[in-house]
Amino acid sequence: MTASPDAETAVNCMKAGASDFILNENIEKLPSAVREAYRKSLDLREKEAQYTKIRNNEQHFKIITESSRDVLFICNLKLQYKYVSPGIEFLTGYTVEEIMQMQIIDHLPEEDEISMRETLRSELENELAGINPKNHFRKVQFRQYHKEGNLIWVEAVVRFFTGRKRKAKGNFWGGGP
Repeated sequence: MTASPDAETAVNCMKAGASDFILNENIEKLPSAVREAYRKSLDLREKEAQYTKIRNNEQHFKIITESSRDVLFICNLKLQYKYVSPGIEFLTGYTVEEIMQMQIIDHLPEEDEISMRETLRSELENELAGINPKNHFRKVQFRQYHKEGNLIWVEAVVRFFTGRKRKAKGNFWGGGP
């Protein structure tokens, strides 16, 4: 509250952290300004608490994914990796950086690539048609080339990301040993 009606004073008060600026001659606005400042304070505390919870969850997820030998991944519908956990190096010999430059099918033998494409196409069609039950996943087994050139067997679980109306969002995720 101030008796000074100039804009510079108002700006300086707001920069200093005031949530409102009331002239002495408008004292009747004080109760609503206090209520609004209190509401904003509660909203800010709630947002900060939510942010802290999200940050903690992210840290837990990072600890789990970075210390596990299992592989978690997210791919888009072009079969490009969007995320791969560090366990990929233990499984395939490729670093995360190397894998991120590949498509999921780049290290599959041709017959496994064809099968994988058909499986993903079928799952996407079923998801879009609403045939799959909520939280549906599919277990897939396939061979893939290790960085050293030998074939290894992999079993993974794949699932499409869906929204409230169960429409595929353009990404799928999976994981496996």
